[in-house]
Amino acid sequence: MQLLKSLFAVGALGIFALLPLSLAQRLGRMIGRRFIANSQGDMHRITRQNISLCYPQLSDAQQEALINESLLHTGMSITEAGMSWLWKPERTLKKVRNVHGESILTEAIAHGKGVIILAPHLGNWEVLNLYVSNKCPVTVMYRPPKLKMMDDLIKKMRARLGTNLAPADLSGVRKVIKALKKKEAVGILPDQEPAKGSGEFAPFFGVQAYTMKLFTQLVKQTKTTVV
Repeated sequence: MQLLKSLFAVGALGIFALLPLSLAQRLGRMIGRRFIANSQGDMHRITRQNISLCYPQLSDAQQEALINESLLHTGMSITEAGMSWLWKPERTLKKVRNVHGESILTEAIAHGKGVIILAPHLGNWEVLNLYVSNKCPVTVMYRPPKLKMMDDLIKKMRARLGTNLAPADLSGVRKVIKALKKKEAVGILPDQEPAKGSGEFAPFFGVQAYTMKLFTQLVKQTKTTVV
């Protein structure tokens, strides 16, 4: 079953990659509208719950508008994956129109102490990987999928501009520490659930969320800058 899902995902990526970005986004909005219509589905339910927790000051109508907008962009992020994963990096990076806060990153790199970039799974964060790795050496921690085919695809696509990948285990932690000691950048996706016993609960918008301790330990050990 997992193999069939992987084959379907890779096939869908290939189809999305053949489309012009504007057409892929239009298709993504159609998927987003399906999420909106399916009010009992997990995507809609979780989005509604998160927005109510994060934006309690908004009226019901404002929350509803934000839920719909979020679900539309979730659909678009699915179909944009063909562009971010399978297009040539140069072609993908040409789609970047504006960069907000880039000076924060460049100044941190210039300090020469190494940089930890915390970037959760929001929006098309694969484009961020390409953008940063085009600017400086970067090592990114990731959780390898169970299927070797998907793992091979991830490693190949994320390494196109020289990104080093570190699995979320002890060997990956050693690789990350080595990169920071070389004054390089490290990318961590902090919203991933850590393995049992390796995280702690912390209050997040009034909810106790199980979160990783790794990056705080890395900062203490390496005295590096966090962006």
